Amino acid sequence: MENKNNLKISGSGSMSGGKYNEVSVSGSGKITGDIECNKLHISGSSKIEGNVKTREFKISGSCKVGGNLEFLEGRTSGSSYILGDVKGLKMSVSGGTKIDGKVCLDEVRVSGDIYIGKDCEVEKFQSSGGFKIEGLLNAENIEIEIGSKCYVNEIGGKSILIKKSEVFGISLMNLFGKKNLTADVIEGDDIDIEEVVAKVVRGKNVHIGSGCTIDRVEYSESFEISDNSKVKLNKKI
Repeated sequence: MENKNNLKISGSGSMSGGKYNEVSVSGSGKITGDIECNKLHISGSSKIEGNVKTREFKISGSCKVGGNLEFLEGRTSGSSYILGDVKGLKMSVSGGTKIDGKVCLDEVRVSGDIYIGKDCEVEKFQSSGGFKIEGLLNAENIEIEIGSKCYVNEIGGKSILIKKSEVFGISLMNLFGKKNLTADVIEGDDIDIEEVVAKVVRGKNVHIGSGCTIDRVEYSESFEISDNSKVKLNKKI
């Protein structure tokens, strides 16, 4: 965007929304209204009472967005809460992020904790942290290294790899139980999973690795299961 004006809050203050080149908050700031900018940088504590549209954002402090968040590339390493939907190209989460709405991205990488209140539709989903997705996780490629407790209502994808992490970590989502992934349904072409609890796993080629408890497996081409996993029923379809 062509606007060259910058908005900067370095102490405690409140500013109105609008179109800017760069928006930065390093203190305690409140922005009333929608924001459109090239860069958004939050290193303090901020509240934005509206929608945010930006090319690039970085949140290393605490930020609450009262509307939707739209961007090309973004990174959160602090604490963020988005009440609306998230739409963009690439996003990385190494802090704690809560999104009440749906997520539509090309790529998301999670090494912290993320909560998504609705569906998550991406091309590529990579996680080594913890997550809770109340709706559908739909992605072309899914790679999950279980670094904390993970929950998703339903997974759909072409290639799905879920494996246990060899790295010890402490997460808020992992204080009250074993690290695993729980889902109602996992469906894809090529499925290779470990430490998963699911009602239904359905795919062309299905490999059930260690530590899984599955009610039903449906496969069309191949099926393998580890000795220390449990599948109540498997059926070729």
